[in-house]
Amino acid sequence: MKTREGQAEGRVQIPEKKHPMQLMKVDPRALKDNPDNTRQSKSTPQADALLLATIKAVGVIQPPVIFPEAGGNGYVIEAGHRRTRMAIAAGLEEIDVIVVEAANDNGAMRSMVENIAREPLNPVDQWRGIERLVALGWTEEAIAVALALPVRQIRKLRLLANVLPSMLDQMAKGDMPNEQQLRTIAAASNDEQKEVWKAHKPKKGDTAAWWQIANGLSKTRMYARDASFGDDLRLAYGIEWAEDLFGPADQDNRYTTNVEAFLGAQLDGEQPSEKGRHRRGQQLGPAGPAQEGRTRLRQTGQGRLHRDVSRSRRQGAERPLPDAGAKENRWAVRSRR
Repeated sequence: MKTREGQAEGRVQIPEKKHPMQLMKVDPRALKDNPDNTRQSKSTPQADALLLATIKAVGVIQPPVIFPEAGGNGYVIEAGHRRTRMAIAAGLEEIDVIVVEAANDNGAMRSMVENIAREPLNPVDQWRGIERLVALGWTEEAIAVALALPVRQIRKLRLLANVLPSMLDQMAKGDMPNEQQLRTIAAASNDEQKEVWKAHKPKKGDTAAWWQIANGLSKTRMYARDASFGDDLRLAYGIEWAEDLFGPADQDNRYTTNVEAFLGAQLDGEQPSEKGRHRRGQQLGPAGPAQEGRTRLRQTGQGRLHRDVSRSRRQGAERPLPDAGAKENRWAVRSRR
């Protein structure tokens, strides 16, 4: 060991580097696996597929670490066994590697530290990172290929990246809402999120009451898969579909929060014929569905739906309203009796 000049013996010592690290290019097929590698368990096929896709898209970003083989002319992998295997699977002829001096324990301790000290990417950083890639010109399709993810998943992560920044900062601290709460929050507009967050923002050091925040942003959803009407009635009632990116990928997840319009279109769509609509005074005219005589809907506190059908002119002619004075006269006769 070599001491720093001007320091007394017993102080901190700085080891003298005999063989500094060096960067070089090698054929990944020429590298040998380290029998003392800490990570002995096989990775999942999904993880390997993801790594292979990223290497095909952008190459090996972090060079594997290797050291000279003892008593031989080859090199042994100290860190980056999976990267090397996937580089071979991707058909790369050469990759960058970092060459270090061989350790007495064959790199076992360095392999342990490299695997344990690694911190996984924070979910919020992942969401924001994907949005940053889009801002830099990457398409959703290209990102999906590079990360081996469905395009729908990329859109979902982008939706999460656009949650109110102050909410994202709270989540980045490890204070995460559950899946259902996150689904509700992400579906709301930024203005709605801002208003609810202002009312329920936690004090410094406290966790957020995500259930209250989600409850304040919750809206009734009517799904397109339950609709019995077509695009003509959808457009007539001004219904716009939004996609629930948190729903199962194998079903129609389009929805609207315009419950009254959905139910109005649903009722019109269930009528047997145009003639039937005329009989009920519900035909669609130039002014759209909101005409005199159309069915109005209201929802009671118990959630039961009722039709409140307005009196049509025909009904008014057939059944005149009773005379209020006549009712008073009947009571007057009874009182005299």
